[in-house]
Amino acid sequence: MLISILICVHLIGFTVGNDGYITVLNVNPQNNADQYYQCYTPSTFTGHSLSYGRSFAVDNDESLTETQWVVPTPGNNPRRHVVNKAVGMGVYYCKIVNNGATTVVQTTKIRDDAVITPENSKNTVTVNVGDNVTIRFNTDLTLISELVWRKNGSTALKNGTETSMTFDPVKTSDAGVYEMYQDGYREDLMHAFIKLIVRECPNHKWGPPDCTGDCEYCYNGGVCDDKTGFCICAPGFMGSTCETECNGNRHGWNCENRCSTRGPLTSCRYYQFCLPDPYGCSCVTGYKGIKCDTVCSSGTFGSDCAQTCHCKQGGCDPYTGKCTDNQYSSCAYPWTGSNCQKCQPGFYGENCDIECPCECHRITGRCIEGTCFHNWLKPKCEVGIVNTTSPPSNNGQKTIVSCSVYQTGSNEVQTMIRVTKNDVIENITIPLETIPDGNNTTKHTFSVISDVDSTYKCVIVQDHFSAESAILFDIFRLPFYNGSLTILNMSSSSIDIKWTAWNNNTDGGDGPVIGYFLYHKLNNTDDWNKGLYQASLSGTVNGLMWDTEYTFGVSAVRPGEGGEGPIGEGSTIAKTICGQPQPVKNVNHELIDGNPHNLFINWTQSDADTETLQCYNTSYILYTVYLQSNDEDDEMNIYYELIGTNLTIWNLTLNVSSYTIYLTVSNEDSESEAVKVGPTKVESETVATSEHPKDELEGLATRRNLFY
Repeated sequence: MLISILICVHLIGFTVGNDGYITVLNVNPQNNADQYYQCYTPSTFTGHSLSYGRSFAVDNDESLTETQWVVPTPGNNPRRHVVNKAVGMGVYYCKIVNNGATTVVQTTKIRDDAVITPENSKNTVTVNVGDNVTIRFNTDLTLISELVWRKNGSTALKNGTETSMTFDPVKTSDAGVYEMYQDGYREDLMHAFIKLIVRECPNHKWGPPDCTGDCEYCYNGGVCDDKTGFCICAPGFMGSTCETECNGNRHGWNCENRCSTRGPLTSCRYYQFCLPDPYGCSCVTGYKGIKCDTVCSSGTFGSDCAQTCHCKQGGCDPYTGKCTDNQYSSCAYPWTGSNCQKCQPGFYGENCDIECPCECHRITGRCIEGTCFHNWLKPKCEVGIVNTTSPPSNNGQKTIVSCSVYQTGSNEVQTMIRVTKNDVIENITIPLETIPDGNNTTKHTFSVISDVDSTYKCVIVQDHFSAESAILFDIFRLPFYNGSLTILNMSSSSIDIKWTAWNNNTDGGDGPVIGYFLYHKLNNTDDWNKGLYQASLSGTVNGLMWDTEYTFGVSAVRPGEGGEGPIGEGSTIAKTICGQPQPVKNVNHELIDGNPHNLFINWTQSDADTETLQCYNTSYILYTVYLQSNDEDDEMNIYYELIGTNLTIWNLTLNVSSYTIYLTVSNEDSESEAVKVGPTKVESETVATSEHPKDELEGLATRRNLFY
């Protein structure tokens, strides 16, 4: 038969500290041959009394006589005292008196084949006054009678079939050792015990009856003593807040004790440790279970494996909680510390999931004076910048930024925007708008000019303290176009151009580019003329001067107001062609001797100036005389080019009933509008004159056929 032992501690008039700290451990509770326990006393414990006995009888034959220990002379380990008397199932205690203070440690033992066991293998449950608490036993027996509940061995509390008891709310008078058994079978010793420990203050408070003290956070499973505010550390940890890991095979106030002098880290396996109330009893770090023989599963560590690893990779050492690579940087956000159990500055709460503006108390969130973050006013961190907002903006544009300021109290706080460029500071102190934003927060909005070379901060000032928060918003550099341009077509008043797309790798600024503007200017001048927005990679510039050289450039445009960049360096030069000359004046024609086969045409010489010719090259003047048939089915279309101002045509071959004469003048690029003469009717009885060759011309003209 195997027996597991639970030991609990009760203090009478004693302040927990090293002088009043005792550890009671149950050695090999499942082994009948080792049914003893050890009591480790404080290092200063000499010359005082130590006793042990049974708390109350389960079997009527059990003795309640208290036995005195003789405190040994200091030897190899003067703090360890062993109860060698074999004891059976029941509730026992170890009591010491040291410097006038009495400490009582209770222990319960249950049989290995018990049919009633504590829920979750926890023989002690520590709660806070006012909590809603339920204690429960597990049982796999078939009831043949009612279940009986007792407290501290007294008269039965209740009978029935319920395996749990609820306290809502729990009171300090509810504390004690509870047992549950089947009516009529108590002396069979097949049941178990649960000790309910009730702290006299709410959670994280100490100092009854007012309980105004705030407990320090006790790490790694430590418990705040409701009487003193000190942390009682779980076995395997030490320090004022239990933040120091001692590894396996260590226990005691300063981890001064070992389960085995030269044994491995596993030496405390199968031992159960009991510490002063309100801690209760637990396994040593790294183990759990009613026999303390189950190793912590991955992701857990500490006494009863009740602590959670907070490593990036999830796993940690089962004894210490340290990440496997032993690097602080391996902690998951926002955890920190040697074993990732502390909150990073700026966070608090059980799960480090509540923000604070400073290095703050883990439980209350109250700031440690003087540790305010840069965006909160010292010394109390009660006024701070909680948020800054700004929309994305293109460089050089006016934009709106806002600062949200949290404030308690009525003292005036000045809010401003500080703009710094090249060590020159400008303070914008007048907000556009100030709006209460709820929860003691006020939103201040300001107008600023975005500049990629400037820094922006929200600044608050109260009395002689100031705080600031950087305003981080996207200011986009305007795209700079370095592509190439190609001329497609030219006229006297317009030029068609195409260009390559803006490239994020070879061109400057920030994309994306959504379009372009096409610019032009007179060559060798500085004044650019802006064209229409172009969403494609080509465009036409209209309204140009004839026979004139222009320079063309392109700017790229990104989204947002003011998204147009500068005109790129990749410009090109092109020249318009000459314009259309003014029409020929004073055109006359006559039929020689009335014969339509013989013509004489003359006109006034066009002025050789730029306004008349619409061209700067005035040396090029060409006249063209067109003869066009008026018959629908006839294809007679002839023209004559010459530089003079008259033309004589002899013996014109005609197979038409009538024709019309047109006259134009041309510069080097363009032809004027035609001046019309006619129509001229051809009589069927008329014949060509034989004195001249057929189609003879006078006037240095060239005859050509014109086909449409």
